[in-house]
Amino acid sequence: MLGSTLIRMLGFTIVFTLVFSLFVEVYVGSISIRVNSDNQPTFQLQGLLHFLSHPLHNSFLWNPELWIVNYPLMLSFFLLINLIYTKNDQRYTDGPTQRTTPNSTQNDSGSDF
Repeated sequence: MLGSTLIRMLGFTIVFTLVFSLFVEVYVGSISIRVNSDNQPTFQLQGLLHFLSHPLHNSFLWNPELWIVNYPLMLSFFLLINLIYTKNDQRYTDGPTQRTTPNSTQNDSGSDF
């Protein structure tokens, strides 16, 4: 159970990182796709990794106006939401809503109330 949760969280983190990277490239611009000296757009992984890790060593992206492009904050927020959703989903599929016996809702027609 714990292993499947970790795999699910890792998959969620990878998908979130890809979607977040695309969002930041569109919202901020020129983070990972930059024009080189030949005036050709090129993908630069180093620029993207630097931007994603920037809040860990500089407080600039911790301003409330920039929280939407703060990768560690957004990742933590969405991992928490995913964890809550996963736990609630498991509670409703495995938990107290299951019947103890197959006919627990049938009434005995011969009994008095």
